[in-house]
Amino acid sequence: MQAMPASGARTAWVAALPAVLFFASCATAEAGETIRTQAHGTTYFELEAPAVYTDPGGFRIVGRACRLGQTVLMSPEFVRIEHLSATGEVVHHAQAYLPEMLLRSYQRCSHYSATVAWKFQADENVNVCFERGKACPPSSLAQPAAAAP
Repeated sequence: MQAMPASGARTAWVAALPAVLFFASCATAEAGETIRTQAHGTTYFELEAPAVYTDPGGFRIVGRACRLGQTVLMSPEFVRIEHLSATGEVVHHAQAYLPEMLLRSYQRCSHYSATVAWKFQADENVNVCFERGKACPPSSLAQPAAAAP
C-alpha cells in the first residue's frame, strides 16, 4: 500500500467536495417539511417523481426524464409542474425546460429544474407531467419525498 502524495489527496478532496456539499444539503431539513410528489410519464418517455428542496426563492423542484426503448419520437421540450391542494385541485403550475433526449444510448435521459415561490400547506402535493398544454392527469397516490432541506 502506498501513501497518496499530498497534492493527489488535495485534488481528490477538491473533486469530491461538490458531491459532499450536495448530499449534505439534501439531508439537512430545516423545518422537517415533507412534500409528496408524483410524476406521469408516457408510453415512450419515463418521468421520475421529482425531488423538492428549499431554495432562497422558495422551493427548487428537480427531476429526470428518460427515453424508453428505441422510439424515434422527438423528446418532450417542457415539463409541467403542478402544486395540488389537499383536494387535488391545481393551485399553481410552472413549466421547466427539458433538454433534448437524443436517441443515442449515452443521452437517453435529461434533467429539469425549476424554482417556485409556492407556499405548501398540509397534505398538498407536487404533480409532474410532460407539457401538453393542459393539466396533468389526476393525482394518484403521491409518494412522500424526503424532507425538504
